[in-house]
Amino acid sequence: MKKIVSLLLCLLLACALPAAALADGEPAAFSISDISLNATAEGENISMDFEDLELAFSLVEEDGSMVVLNIFDGDKLLLSGSGKLDGNRVYFTIDGLSHTYYAEMSEEGGASAPAIGSNPLSDEEMQALVEQLMSQLEISQDGTTTTFRLPYTAVNQLLEQLLPVFEQIPTLDSDTFAELEGAIAEMKETDSGVEINGSFDISDTAISGVVNFLPVANGTAADAPAAYVNFEANIGSEMLIKGDVNVQEDSGYSQALAFTLTMGDTFDFEMLADDATVHVSFDPASSRLLLEFHQDEIQFSFGATVGVSERELTVCPLGDLSAALDIQSLSEDEMTALQNEFMAASAKLIGSLYSVLASSGIPLG
Repeated sequence: MKKIVSLLLCLLLACALPAAALADGEPAAFSISDISLNATAEGENISMDFEDLELAFSLVEEDGSMVVLNIFDGDKLLLSGSGKLDGNRVYFTIDGLSHTYYAEMSEEGGASAPAIGSNPLSDEEMQALVEQLMSQLEISQDGTTTTFRLPYTAVNQLLEQLLPVFEQIPTLDSDTFAELEGAIAEMKETDSGVEINGSFDISDTAISGVVNFLPVANGTAADAPAAYVNFEANIGSEMLIKGDVNVQEDSGYSQALAFTLTMGDTFDFEMLADDATVHVSFDPASSRLLLEFHQDEIQFSFGATVGVSERELTVCPLGDLSAALDIQSLSEDEMTALQNEFMAASAKLIGSLYSVLASSGIPLG
């Protein structure tokens, strides 16, 4: 049950950014519709088309910014929910629940995590950091070729000053952060680190270059980089950007990652990492978005039409936030009540999805 509620919460949060970007004067509703899913694994194929399903969401100014989510089947409203971020708490509810709930945005162990979007460095500190970095960056020009070098001492200094930023990364646990902090201190003590250098060529219609990462031990840089990045971009009727990351191994260099980005009448991005391929495309003319993933025998694709909806959304009030219940501290009786209410509130949505899931061949028993 907690997983279901968490997924709903994540969806509400993910909606906030595009909805806010679209809102101009009267709140605009952003929509995802005509959804299709296809997956292949171990020789089994699953195909689902949610042609009449539409997720519409918007950011409304009601007691502060609140995200509103409506799910429709054609013109029929299946579910209405709302959510908002207030300090370190995310509040959410859906129509049919007798309570509003909240989740504390906190690190495991109880310490409160910083609010989303917060910056541990002030604007003045960031500006000083950039100025310091630029003062140590060595740049030279020869015709259309520009070369640059950032000494390992400058890189170590930058990493040390960015430690407060690293400490706030939610996925970086305390042990990993301690290892990172110790590694930076050790590099400074042993006069070691990583030098970054490279070059790039610029013309009217193209740019290409390479960035090298050279290990430095006891003040002496290695003869060959531990890794390097190639990139090139061509600008014409469309923009084409290519790049790859190569890592040193015993037998030479192996390509760890490669990508291609094309921007013109359509947007197309493809990335290859090891044996996995990720592909994203968007056609503005049809507003069609396609996401694809392929690795070995596993294939997955997600297609949807995205854009602005003309629908007038139904707002599900959050109510008195001081009376909201902590989703992470519910008693057994409260969790049972939430589960029963959630199943009843989402009955229309579940019923609408059931026939699509059944026709896809997914066992529902």
